Amino acid sequence: MNEEHSKNTGSPDSPGGENGKAEVEVTLRIPEDIQKILKTEACVKWRGDSAENLLASLWDLVLHIDLGSLLVWEELSLPADARSKDNLGKCVSKCLAGRTEISAGEFNEALDRSKVLISALLLAVSGKRCEGFRGGIHTYANEFEAKFKPERIRDDAGMEKKWYESLDTVCWHRYQKLAEDEEMAAEKIEYKLKRAMAEEALWWMEANGQTKERN
Repeated sequence: MNEEHSKNTGSPDSPGGENGKAEVEVTLRIPEDIQKILKTEACVKWRGDSAENLLASLWDLVLHIDLGSLLVWEELSLPADARSKDNLGKCVSKCLAGRTEISAGEFNEALDRSKVLISALLLAVSGKRCEGFRGGIHTYANEFEAKFKPERIRDDAGMEKKWYESLDTVCWHRYQKLAEDEEMAAEKIEYKLKRAMAEEALWWMEANGQTKERN
């Protein structure tokens, strides 16, 4: 969402507008992809006492979302492979750390990386599927369900049991073995979920990069 222009719109009775302050009108251009999603017009007008206040509010929002997404990704990428570390890059928060000046080119590059990271995390949380990608969370859920379906356990137990054993007993032993192999401790389940989430976000990051290369 880009600021295109601004102008004073004070009332005729008061050159400075209400309370002596000039009211500013800012036209904000909506990116085409957002227009399609929101089914909105190409521009929206904002009116207030200062364009600077608008920009300060947007900047505050950007920094909070950016820093939050960076902290989330650092947490998720811990169980992921080394490939995920490269995608931290220099997003806006990391780019600004310890700096008092930054070039427009460097800032735009950092902002692009931030947009990719934030979008990837949100898409990963949503579990949205895309052609050619089943999703790390979807895969984990399916594999977990397949292992622990009562029908599956009963079928496997039926093939394993000896003539002198009861089916219920063998089913219980089969379940215990599966739970042991799956490592059902809370921290292990959390680790696997984080890994699945990181893999999902990483896929969206790389998909975004490939789209940019094609364009």
